[in-house]
Amino acid sequence: MLGNISWLVSLLTCSVLLFLMPRLLHRPLLSGNVFMAAASATVCLGTVLMHFSYGQDVPWLFFLASVLTGVGSAGMWGLWGQRYEKKTRSLGMVAPLSALVVCLFILFCWLIPEEASFVLCAALPLVSAALYLASARQDASILDPGPSPTPYSAPQAAEPESLSTLDRRKALTVLVKLCIFVGGACALCSFGRIAPLSADGEHVAVPSILAGMGIILLISWRNEKMNHTFDFVRPARWLLLLEVVTFALLLSDLPFGTELAARLSFAISTCFDFLLFMCLTRVIQRGAFSSTVAFCISEGSVQVGWLLGDAGAAAFVSFFGYATELLRPLYALAICLLFAVMLFIIDQQGSLRKLIGDRSNRESVESTSRAFHLSPRETEIAVLLSQGRSVPYISDELFLAKSTVETHVKHIYKKTGVHSRQELIDLLRS
Repeated sequence: MLGNISWLVSLLTCSVLLFLMPRLLHRPLLSGNVFMAAASATVCLGTVLMHFSYGQDVPWLFFLASVLTGVGSAGMWGLWGQRYEKKTRSLGMVAPLSALVVCLFILFCWLIPEEASFVLCAALPLVSAALYLASARQDASILDPGPSPTPYSAPQAAEPESLSTLDRRKALTVLVKLCIFVGGACALCSFGRIAPLSADGEHVAVPSILAGMGIILLISWRNEKMNHTFDFVRPARWLLLLEVVTFALLLSDLPFGTELAARLSFAISTCFDFLLFMCLTRVIQRGAFSSTVAFCISEGSVQVGWLLGDAGAAAFVSFFGYATELLRPLYALAICLLFAVMLFIIDQQGSLRKLIGDRSNRESVESTSRAFHLSPRETEIAVLLSQGRSVPYISDELFLAKSTVETHVKHIYKKTGVHSRQELIDLLRS
Protein backbone atom coordinates (compact mmCIF):
# COMPACT_ATOMS: atom_id res chain seq x y z
CA MET A 1 0.00 0.00 0.00
CA LEU A 2 2.81 2.39 0.92
CA GLY A 3 4.55 1.66 -2.38
CA ASN A 4 1.40 2.52 -4.35
CA ILE A 5 0.97 5.83 -2.53
CA SER A 6 4.62 6.77 -3.03
CA TRP A 7 4.26 5.98 -6.76
CA LEU A 8 1.27 8.33 -6.95
CA VAL A 9 3.22 11.02 -5.08
CA SER A 10 6.12 10.70 -7.52
CA LEU A 11 3.76 10.89 -10.52
CA LEU A 12 1.97 13.94 -9.11
CA THR A 13 5.20 15.79 -8.38
CA CYS A 14 6.76 15.01 -11.74
CA SER A 15 3.66 15.81 -13.82
CA VAL A 16 3.05 19.18 -12.12
CA LEU A 17 6.66 20.23 -12.56
CA LEU A 18 6.73 19.07 -16.18
CA PHE A 19 3.90 21.47 -17.03
CA LEU A 20 5.73 24.27 -15.19
CA MET A 21 9.19 23.42 -16.56
CA PRO A 22 9.04 25.46 -19.83
CA ARG A 23 8.32 28.60 -17.79
CA LEU A 24 10.93 27.72 -15.16
CA LEU A 25 13.59 27.17 -17.82
CA HIS A 26 12.67 30.44 -19.54
CA ARG A 27 14.44 32.35 -16.76
CA PRO A 28 16.51 29.77 -14.88
CA LEU A 29 18.18 30.64 -11.59
CA LEU A 30 21.03 28.25 -12.39
CA SER A 31 23.02 27.56 -15.52
CA GLY A 32 21.99 24.54 -17.55
CA ASN A 33 24.99 22.43 -16.52
CA VAL A 34 24.52 23.15 -12.81
CA PHE A 35 20.77 22.56 -13.11
CA MET A 36 21.37 19.16 -14.77
CA ALA A 37 23.91 18.15 -12.13
CA ALA A 38 21.50 19.10 -9.35
CA ALA A 39 18.54 17.33 -10.99
CA SER A 40 20.50 14.11 -11.57
CA ALA A 41 21.83 14.15 -8.00
CA THR A 42 18.26 14.61 -6.75
CA VAL A 43 17.02 11.57 -8.67
CA CYS A 44 19.99 9.52 -7.47
CA LEU A 45 19.36 10.55 -3.84
CA GLY A 46 15.66 9.77 -4.15
CA THR A 47 16.43 6.32 -5.58
CA VAL A 48 18.85 5.54 -2.73
CA LEU A 49 16.40 6.72 -0.05
CA MET A 50 13.56 4.73 -1.60
CA HIS A 51 15.67 1.57 -1.67
CA PHE A 52 16.69 1.83 1.99
CA SER A 53 13.20 2.84 3.15
CA TYR A 54 11.71 -0.48 1.97
CA GLY A 55 10.87 -2.55 5.02
CA GLN A 56 11.42 0.41 7.35
CA ASP A 57 8.61 1.91 9.39
CA VAL A 58 9.42 5.46 8.24
CA PRO A 59 6.65 6.59 5.84
CA TRP A 60 7.87 10.18 5.63
CA LEU A 61 11.24 8.98 4.29
CA PHE A 62 9.49 6.97 1.59
CA PHE A 63 7.41 9.97 0.53
CA LEU A 64 10.46 12.25 0.59
CA ALA A 65 12.23 9.84 -1.75
CA SER A 66 9.21 9.87 -4.08
CA VAL A 67 9.14 13.68 -4.17
CA LEU A 68 12.88 13.91 -4.85
CA THR A 69 12.62 11.37 -7.67
CA GLY A 70 9.70 13.24 -9.25
CA VAL A 71 11.37 16.66 -8.97
CA GLY A 72 14.68 15.48 -10.40
CA SER A 73 13.08 13.51 -13.24
CA ALA A 74 11.02 16.53 -14.35
CA GLY A 75 14.10 18.75 -14.32
CA MET A 76 16.19 16.31 -16.36
CA TRP A 77 13.40 15.77 -18.90
CA GLY A 78 12.93 19.51 -19.39
CA LEU A 79 16.66 20.13 -19.77
CA TRP A 80 17.05 17.40 -22.37
CA GLY A 81 14.13 18.95 -24.23
CA GLN A 82 15.84 22.33 -24.13
CA ARG A 83 19.05 20.69 -25.32
CA TYR A 84 17.38 19.96 -28.68
CA GLU A 85 16.13 23.51 -29.26
CA LYS A 86 18.72 24.10 -31.98
CA LYS A 87 19.45 20.48 -32.84
CA THR A 88 16.13 19.60 -34.47
CA ARG A 89 17.77 17.63 -37.28
CA SER A 90 18.92 14.97 -34.82
CA LEU A 91 15.46 14.66 -33.26
CA GLY A 92 14.22 12.03 -35.70
CA MET A 93 16.15 9.22 -34.03
CA VAL A 94 15.66 10.37 -30.41
CA ALA A 95 12.48 8.35 -29.82
CA PRO A 96 13.69 5.03 -31.29
CA LEU A 97 17.11 5.34 -29.66
CA SER A 98 15.48 6.17 -26.33
CA ALA A 99 13.21 3.14 -26.68
CA LEU A 100 16.21 0.94 -27.48
CA VAL A 101 18.25 2.23 -24.53
CA VAL A 102 15.33 1.89 -22.10
CA CYS A 103 14.59 -1.59 -23.44
CA LEU A 104 18.16 -2.76 -22.93
CA PHE A 105 18.34 -1.11 -19.51
CA ILE A 106 15.13 -2.73 -18.24
CA LEU A 107 16.17 -6.12 -19.61
CA PHE A 108 19.61 -5.86 -17.99
CA CYS A 109 18.18 -4.78 -14.62
CA TRP A 110 15.68 -7.63 -14.76
CA LEU A 111 18.37 -10.25 -15.32
CA ILE A 112 21.02 -9.11 -12.83
CA PRO A 113 20.75 -9.51 -9.00
CA GLU A 114 18.58 -7.06 -7.09
CA GLU A 115 21.43 -5.19 -5.39
CA ALA A 116 23.29 -4.71 -8.66
CA SER A 117 20.04 -3.56 -10.27
CA PHE A 118 19.62 -0.94 -7.52
CA VAL A 119 23.15 0.39 -8.10
CA LEU A 120 22.50 0.63 -11.83
CA CYS A 121 19.20 2.48 -11.31
CA ALA A 122 20.87 4.94 -8.95
CA ALA A 123 23.74 5.54 -11.39
CA LEU A 124 21.56 5.99 -14.50
CA PRO A 125 20.65 9.68 -13.87
CA LEU A 126 24.32 10.45 -13.28
CA VAL A 127 25.23 8.81 -16.59
CA SER A 128 22.51 10.85 -18.31
CA ALA A 129 23.89 14.04 -16.77
CA ALA A 130 27.41 13.14 -17.90
CA LEU A 131 26.18 12.68 -21.48
CA TYR A 132 24.38 16.02 -21.28
CA LEU A 133 27.50 17.83 -20.05
CA ALA A 134 29.68 16.15 -22.67
CA SER A 135 27.35 17.17 -25.49
CA ALA A 136 27.19 20.72 -24.11
CA ARG A 137 30.98 20.98 -24.28
CA GLN A 138 31.07 19.82 -27.88
CA ASP A 139 28.44 22.22 -29.17
CA ALA A 140 27.76 25.88 -28.49
CA SER A 141 25.67 26.04 -25.31
CA ILE A 142 21.96 26.49 -26.01
CA LEU A 143 21.15 27.30 -22.43
CA ASP A 144 23.24 30.49 -22.26
CA PRO A 145 23.30 31.82 -25.81
CA GLY A 146 24.10 35.41 -24.89
CA PRO A 147 23.17 38.35 -22.71
CA SER A 148 19.48 38.03 -23.64
CA PRO A 149 18.73 34.30 -23.68
CA THR A 150 15.49 33.08 -25.18
CA PRO A 151 14.15 29.56 -24.73
CA TYR A 152 13.30 29.09 -28.38
CA SER A 153 14.35 30.64 -31.65
CA ALA A 154 11.94 29.87 -34.46
CA PRO A 155 13.31 29.09 -37.91
CA GLN A 156 13.76 32.17 -40.07
CA ALA A 157 10.94 32.76 -42.52
CA ALA A 158 10.21 35.30 -45.18
CA GLU A 159 6.86 36.25 -43.70
CA PRO A 160 6.32 38.49 -40.65
CA GLU A 161 6.58 36.86 -37.22
CA SER A 162 2.84 37.33 -36.58
CA LEU A 163 2.07 34.76 -39.30
CA SER A 164 4.43 32.27 -37.67
CA THR A 165 2.76 32.95 -34.32
CA LEU A 166 -0.66 32.12 -35.76
CA ASP A 167 0.71 28.92 -37.23
CA ARG A 168 2.23 27.89 -33.89
CA ARG A 169 -1.06 28.57 -32.11
CA LYS A 170 -2.80 26.23 -34.50
CA ALA A 171 -0.13 23.59 -33.92
CA LEU A 172 -0.39 24.04 -30.15
CA THR A 173 -4.15 23.43 -30.30
CA VAL A 174 -3.58 20.13 -32.10
CA LEU A 175 -0.83 19.26 -29.60
CA VAL A 176 -3.16 19.81 -26.63
CA LYS A 177 -5.87 17.62 -28.19
CA LEU A 178 -3.31 14.92 -28.94
CA CYS A 179 -1.92 14.99 -25.39
CA ILE A 180 -5.42 14.80 -23.89
CA PHE A 181 -6.15 11.78 -26.06
CA VAL A 182 -2.94 9.97 -25.09
CA GLY A 183 -3.35 10.91 -21.42
CA GLY A 184 -6.89 9.54 -21.42
CA ALA A 185 -5.76 6.32 -23.09
CA CYS A 186 -2.97 5.87 -20.52
CA ALA A 187 -5.46 6.51 -17.69
CA LEU A 188 -7.72 3.73 -18.98
CA CYS A 189 -4.71 1.42 -19.31
CA SER A 190 -3.70 2.10 -15.71
CA PHE A 191 -7.22 1.59 -14.39
CA GLY A 192 -7.42 -1.69 -16.31
CA ARG A 193 -4.69 -3.10 -14.04
CA ILE A 194 -6.90 -2.79 -10.95
CA ALA A 195 -7.55 -6.51 -10.57
CA PRO A 196 -5.05 -8.47 -8.41
CA LEU A 197 -2.59 -10.74 -10.22
CA SER A 198 -1.76 -14.30 -9.35
CA ALA A 199 1.76 -13.92 -10.78
CA ASP A 200 4.51 -11.60 -9.58
CA GLY A 201 3.83 -8.06 -10.81
CA GLU A 202 7.42 -7.61 -11.97
CA HIS A 203 7.26 -10.73 -14.14
CA VAL A 204 4.08 -9.35 -15.73
CA ALA A 205 5.21 -5.75 -16.22
CA VAL A 206 8.77 -6.18 -17.51
CA PRO A 207 8.08 -8.49 -20.50
CA SER A 208 5.03 -6.41 -21.40
CA ILE A 209 6.97 -3.13 -21.36
CA LEU A 210 9.72 -4.76 -23.43
CA ALA A 211 7.07 -5.90 -25.93
CA GLY A 212 5.75 -2.33 -26.15
CA MET A 213 9.28 -1.06 -26.79
CA GLY A 214 9.69 -3.65 -29.51
CA ILE A 215 6.52 -2.47 -31.23
CA ILE A 216 7.78 1.13 -31.14
CA LEU A 217 11.13 0.10 -32.61
CA LEU A 218 9.32 -1.78 -35.37
CA ILE A 219 7.14 1.25 -36.20
CA SER A 220 10.22 3.50 -36.21
CA TRP A 221 12.16 1.12 -38.47
CA ARG A 222 9.22 0.92 -40.87
CA ASN A 223 8.96 4.71 -41.05
CA GLU A 224 12.65 5.60 -41.27
CA LYS A 225 14.18 2.75 -43.26
CA MET A 226 11.35 2.00 -45.67
CA ASN A 227 10.54 5.70 -46.32
CA HIS A 228 6.92 5.50 -45.19
CA THR A 229 5.04 8.57 -44.04
CA PHE A 230 4.70 8.71 -40.28
CA ASP A 231 1.07 8.07 -39.42
CA PHE A 232 0.01 8.50 -35.79
CA VAL A 233 -3.62 7.58 -36.39
CA ARG A 234 -3.17 4.07 -37.77
CA PRO A 235 -1.11 2.62 -34.86
CA ALA A 236 -3.26 4.58 -32.39
CA ARG A 237 -6.40 2.89 -33.71
CA TRP A 238 -4.81 -0.55 -33.37
CA LEU A 239 -3.71 0.26 -29.83
CA LEU A 240 -7.23 1.39 -28.94
CA LEU A 241 -8.63 -1.85 -30.34
CA LEU A 242 -6.15 -3.80 -28.23
CA GLU A 243 -7.29 -1.82 -25.21
CA VAL A 244 -10.88 -2.79 -26.00
CA VAL A 245 -9.70 -6.41 -26.05
CA THR A 246 -8.07 -5.80 -22.66
CA PHE A 247 -11.34 -4.73 -21.03
CA ALA A 248 -13.19 -7.53 -22.81
CA LEU A 249 -10.78 -9.99 -21.16
CA LEU A 250 -11.49 -8.39 -17.79
CA LEU A 251 -15.22 -8.82 -18.41
CA SER A 252 -14.75 -12.48 -19.29
CA ASP A 253 -14.39 -15.31 -16.80
CA LEU A 254 -11.33 -16.79 -18.48
CA PRO A 255 -8.76 -18.09 -15.97
CA PHE A 256 -5.91 -16.23 -17.68
CA GLY A 257 -7.95 -13.12 -18.56
CA THR A 258 -6.75 -10.87 -15.74
CA GLU A 259 -3.04 -11.55 -16.25
CA LEU A 260 -3.25 -11.24 -20.03
CA ALA A 261 -5.18 -7.96 -19.66
CA ALA A 262 -2.48 -6.59 -17.35
CA ARG A 263 0.24 -7.53 -19.84
CA LEU A 264 -1.64 -5.82 -22.68
CA SER A 265 -2.20 -2.70 -20.55
CA PHE A 266 1.50 -2.31 -19.79
CA ALA A 267 2.45 -2.80 -23.45
CA ILE A 268 -0.23 -0.42 -24.77
CA SER A 269 0.63 2.31 -22.27
CA THR A 270 4.32 2.09 -23.23
CA CYS A 271 3.45 2.26 -26.91
CA PHE A 272 1.28 5.36 -26.46
CA ASP A 273 4.04 7.12 -24.51
CA PHE A 274 6.69 6.65 -27.22
CA LEU A 275 4.22 7.04 -30.10
CA LEU A 276 3.33 10.52 -28.85
CA PHE A 277 7.03 11.27 -28.51
CA MET A 278 7.69 10.16 -32.11
CA CYS A 279 4.83 12.30 -33.37
CA LEU A 280 6.06 15.40 -31.57
CA THR A 281 9.64 15.06 -32.81
CA ARG A 282 8.27 15.32 -36.36
CA VAL A 283 6.27 18.40 -35.39
CA ILE A 284 9.30 20.04 -33.74
CA GLN A 285 11.32 19.48 -36.91
CA ARG A 286 8.73 21.48 -38.82
CA GLY A 287 9.27 24.42 -36.44
CA ALA A 288 5.75 24.40 -34.97
CA PHE A 289 6.94 24.98 -31.40
CA SER A 290 9.94 24.50 -29.15
CA SER A 291 11.24 21.10 -28.15
CA THR A 292 11.10 22.12 -24.47
CA VAL A 293 7.34 22.67 -24.66
CA ALA A 294 6.80 19.48 -26.64
CA PHE A 295 8.94 17.31 -24.36
CA CYS A 296 7.38 18.61 -21.14
CA ILE A 297 3.73 18.73 -22.21
CA SER A 298 3.81 15.29 -23.84
CA GLU A 299 5.46 13.47 -20.95
CA GLY A 300 3.41 15.46 -18.43
CA SER A 301 0.21 14.35 -20.17
CA VAL A 302 1.27 10.69 -20.07
CA GLN A 303 2.14 10.90 -16.39
CA VAL A 304 -1.15 12.62 -15.57
CA GLY A 305 -2.91 9.77 -17.35
CA TRP A 306 -1.04 7.18 -15.28
CA LEU A 307 -1.75 9.20 -12.14
CA LEU A 308 -5.50 9.43 -12.79
CA GLY A 309 -5.78 5.74 -13.69
CA ASP A 310 -3.75 4.47 -10.74
CA ALA A 311 -5.37 6.90 -8.28
CA GLY A 312 -8.85 5.92 -9.50
CA ALA A 313 -8.03 2.24 -9.14
CA ALA A 314 -6.57 2.75 -5.64
CA ALA A 315 -9.61 4.77 -4.53
CA PHE A 316 -12.00 2.13 -5.87
CA VAL A 317 -10.16 -0.68 -4.09
CA SER A 318 -10.01 1.25 -0.80
CA PHE A 319 -13.79 1.83 -0.83
CA PHE A 320 -15.19 -1.28 -2.50
CA GLY A 321 -12.37 -3.82 -2.65
CA TYR A 322 -12.24 -6.01 -5.76
CA ALA A 323 -16.02 -6.14 -6.15
CA THR A 324 -16.55 -7.86 -9.49
CA GLU A 325 -20.20 -6.83 -9.70
CA LEU A 326 -19.15 -3.16 -9.55
CA LEU A 327 -16.12 -3.51 -11.82
CA ARG A 328 -18.05 -5.04 -14.71
CA PRO A 329 -20.12 -1.88 -15.43
CA LEU A 330 -16.92 0.18 -15.22
CA TYR A 331 -15.19 -2.08 -17.71
CA ALA A 332 -18.18 -1.82 -20.07
CA LEU A 333 -18.11 1.98 -19.70
CA ALA A 334 -14.39 1.97 -20.48
CA ILE A 335 -15.05 0.09 -23.72
CA CYS A 336 -17.63 2.72 -24.72
CA LEU A 337 -15.16 5.49 -23.90
CA LEU A 338 -12.49 3.81 -26.01
CA PHE A 339 -14.77 3.75 -29.03
CA ALA A 340 -15.59 7.43 -28.45
CA VAL A 341 -11.88 8.24 -28.26
CA MET A 342 -11.32 6.28 -31.46
CA LEU A 343 -13.91 8.40 -33.25
CA PHE A 344 -12.22 11.52 -31.90
CA ILE A 345 -8.77 10.54 -33.16
CA ILE A 346 -10.17 9.61 -36.57
CA ASP A 347 -11.86 13.03 -36.71
CA GLN A 348 -8.50 14.68 -35.99
CA GLN A 349 -6.71 12.63 -38.65
CA GLY A 350 -6.58 15.46 -41.18
CA SER A 351 -5.22 17.98 -38.68
CA LEU A 352 -2.56 15.57 -37.49
CA ARG A 353 -1.35 14.81 -40.99
CA LYS A 354 -1.15 18.51 -41.81
CA LEU A 355 0.81 19.10 -38.63
CA ILE A 356 3.21 16.18 -39.07
CA GLY A 357 3.54 16.53 -42.82
CA ASP A 358 3.36 14.00 -45.62
CA ARG A 359 6.98 12.92 -45.93
CA SER A 360 6.61 10.61 -48.91
CA ASN A 361 5.13 13.44 -50.95
CA ARG A 362 7.55 16.03 -49.61
CA GLU A 363 10.61 13.94 -50.49
CA SER A 364 9.74 13.77 -54.18
CA VAL A 365 8.88 17.48 -54.27
CA GLU A 366 12.01 18.48 -52.36
CA SER A 367 14.23 16.55 -54.79
CA THR A 368 12.60 18.46 -57.64
CA SER A 369 12.92 21.76 -55.78
CA ARG A 370 16.65 21.24 -55.31
CA ALA A 371 17.05 20.56 -59.01
CA PHE A 372 15.24 23.79 -59.96
CA HIS A 373 16.53 25.89 -57.02
CA LEU A 374 13.12 26.61 -55.48
CA SER A 375 13.05 28.66 -52.29
CA PRO A 376 11.77 27.08 -49.02
CA ARG A 377 8.43 28.90 -49.34
CA GLU A 378 8.10 27.90 -53.00
CA THR A 379 8.82 24.29 -52.02
CA GLU A 380 6.13 24.42 -49.35
CA ILE A 381 3.61 25.72 -51.87
CA ALA A 382 4.77 23.14 -54.43
CA VAL A 383 4.02 20.38 -51.92
CA LEU A 384 0.43 21.59 -51.59
CA LEU A 385 0.10 22.03 -55.37
CA SER A 386 1.24 18.44 -55.89
CA GLN A 387 -1.63 17.38 -53.62
CA GLY A 388 -4.07 19.17 -55.91
CA ARG A 389 -4.72 22.07 -53.53
CA SER A 390 -6.17 25.31 -54.84
CA VAL A 391 -4.76 28.81 -54.35
CA PRO A 392 -7.49 29.77 -51.82
CA TYR A 393 -6.76 26.60 -49.84
CA ILE A 394 -3.00 27.29 -49.82
CA SER A 395 -3.65 30.88 -48.81
CA ASP A 396 -5.73 29.77 -45.83
CA GLU A 397 -3.38 26.93 -44.88
CA LEU A 398 -0.18 29.03 -44.91
CA PHE A 399 -1.80 32.29 -43.74
CA LEU A 400 -0.72 34.10 -46.91
CA ALA A 401 -2.56 36.54 -49.13
CA LYS A 402 -3.92 35.04 -52.37
CA SER A 403 -1.84 37.46 -54.42
CA THR A 404 1.30 36.31 -52.59
CA VAL A 405 0.50 32.67 -53.32
CA GLU A 406 -0.18 33.48 -56.99
CA THR A 407 3.17 35.27 -57.22
CA HIS A 408 4.96 32.26 -55.75
CA VAL A 409 3.16 29.96 -58.21
CA LYS A 410 4.30 32.14 -61.14
CA HIS A 411 7.89 31.93 -59.89
CA ILE A 412 7.58 28.14 -59.59
CA TYR A 413 6.24 27.94 -63.18
CA LYS A 414 9.10 30.06 -64.45
CA LYS A 415 11.83 28.11 -62.64
CA THR A 416 10.49 24.69 -63.62
CA GLY A 417 9.62 25.67 -67.20
CA VAL A 418 5.98 24.51 -67.08
CA HIS A 419 2.90 26.37 -68.31
CA SER A 420 0.01 24.81 -66.41
CA ARG A 421 -0.75 23.35 -63.01
CA GLN A 422 -1.18 19.83 -64.39
CA GLU A 423 2.26 19.99 -66.00
CA LEU A 424 3.71 21.12 -62.66
CA ILE A 425 1.94 18.29 -60.77
CA ASP A 426 3.21 15.74 -63.30
CA LEU A 427 6.73 17.10 -62.95
CA LEU A 428 6.65 17.14 -59.15
CA ARG A 429 5.25 13.63 -58.91
CA SER A 430 7.60 12.15 -61.51
